[in-house]
Amino acid sequence: MRNATKMQEAQHFSAAAMTRMQEKEIPATPQNFAIWYSYFADDVPNLARTVDLYLSNGKDFTEDVARDIFGQFFAPSTAEADSITRTGRKVGDELDRALEILNSQGIETAEYKKALASFSGQVSDVGEPLMLQKLTTDVLAATQHMQDRSAALESELHVAKDEIGQLTRDLEKTREEANTDQLTGIANRKNFDNSLRNAAMEAMESGDKLSLIMGDVDHFKKFNDTWGHQLGDQVLKLVAGTLRSCVKGQDIPARYGGEEFIVLLPNTDVKGGMSLGEIIRQAVKSKKLVKRSTGEDVGHVTMSFGVAEFEPGESLETFVNRADAALYAAKSAGRDCVLPAQQVMAA
Repeated sequence: MRNATKMQEAQHFSAAAMTRMQEKEIPATPQNFAIWYSYFADDVPNLARTVDLYLSNGKDFTEDVARDIFGQFFAPSTAEADSITRTGRKVGDELDRALEILNSQGIETAEYKKALASFSGQVSDVGEPLMLQKLTTDVLAATQHMQDRSAALESELHVAKDEIGQLTRDLEKTREEANTDQLTGIANRKNFDNSLRNAAMEAMESGDKLSLIMGDVDHFKKFNDTWGHQLGDQVLKLVAGTLRSCVKGQDIPARYGGEEFIVLLPNTDVKGGMSLGEIIRQAVKSKKLVKRSTGEDVGHVTMSFGVAEFEPGESLETFVNRADAALYAAKSAGRDCVLPAQQVMAA
């Protein structure tokens, strides 16, 4: 009966999903079906809210929008998912072990109570000192066994608690590593993508501004070719450290890929993004770069930046691409400058 009910629910959600896709002329791809099935089943937290926010802005449910939503709710990192699964199983094993300890102790406690009751009944009928002495000895032995078992139980529970605590810390470390660029120590591309989705959803719901700064190290290949990859890594670390020192509050700096960096700016319009981009540009340029192995003066690093402000309802890919186009224009304009996407699009 239960399986039949579930089947009926699945058929209902499937039909609703297909009907909605037909109404909005959305291609019935597996990706779109998964989104709309879960929309009606309401089995994925915040998915329906996110879809409604996109649609409330009067935007079509395009392929870009579908890809953004699917990436956010249905496609976690395989490595992170595997790690969480493994750690979850270990935690479950430790909890099972603790439960077994408690259960076994419960049985022993019941047996001890039963033994005491039996001794109590026998003592009332005892008429000989030797028999009384034997019963007393047996009671002491059972009590000592119970005391020893309680001490062992406490020790085993402490071990289980420590194991679970360590597994929890390992899981947190895994999550942190999965979201951090190992070379520079700032957020990685995956972390940025997740933060961007959340920030865009909040911006659409609240009406607040949201901007992006995309930056690229000028002539980075020249650094690598001339001075070697170790100096190239030093340049990337220098840029990341500068970004960290320049941003504040909710701003999120990330390494987007290679020598490209990006900064997410909640509650910031394009004017604010341009101001911060200029601050970062000057801060990076002011740094003196020295080759650590020889102490040789390498000169200064410059960067080019593009800034875009989020337009509610646009796909996140379009948002990032507009910042990237502004960055490309800054490169074409001679590098070492900051340009807004609006200026590039109007040209």
